[in-house]
Amino acid sequence: MKSSTLKTSAAFTGMAASIWFLSVQAQEAKRSQGALATTTNWLGCLVVGKPDSIDAIGKGPFPQCAQQFQLGLRSDGVVVWRLAK
Repeated sequence: MKSSTLKTSAAFTGMAASIWFLSVQAQEAKRSQGALATTTNWLGCLVVGKPDSIDAIGKGPFPQCAQQFQLGLRSDGVVVWRLAK
C-alpha cells in the first residue's frame, strides 16, 4: 500500500514539475537607468531520459539531449531556457 502511494505521489510530482518547467520562461528584468545590462550565456541543451532500443543489456532510460530546448545562465545568476532556433 505504501509502495503504490509513494509511486503515485512521485509520478504526480514529476508530472507537475515538468509542466511547471515547460510553462515558465525567462522574462527580462525591469531595470533602472543606472543598472547594468543583464547578459545570458547559452550553455547547452536539456538532458532527458529516453529508452534506448539498441542496448539490450541496460535497463531504464538513458540520458539524451533534447535539442529543441537550450539552457542558459544569466549574469544575475538565474537559470533560463528557450526554444532552439
